[in-house]
Amino acid sequence: LLEKLEQNNIMFGVVTSRPREEALYVLRKIGNFNEDFIIAQEDCDEEKPSSKPIELLLKKMNGLTHITDIIR
Repeated sequence: LLEKLEQNNIMFGVVTSRPREEALYVLRKIGNFNEDFIIAQEDCDEEKPSSKPIELLLKKMNGLTHITDIIR
């Protein structure tokens, strides 16, 4: 899925309740990923299900138009 998004120049980001280094470890294993678009545990004073981490990601991405909860 990430490859298809990249091939079509679709911006995507990740909001996680995990620490940044743990998220980066996993994301680097599954493909190329823009690390600027990760909101991790230490980036926000509230965690999901609060909307604050998602709002922070939206602000960073300037124009994200679709949000999905989980990709497994």
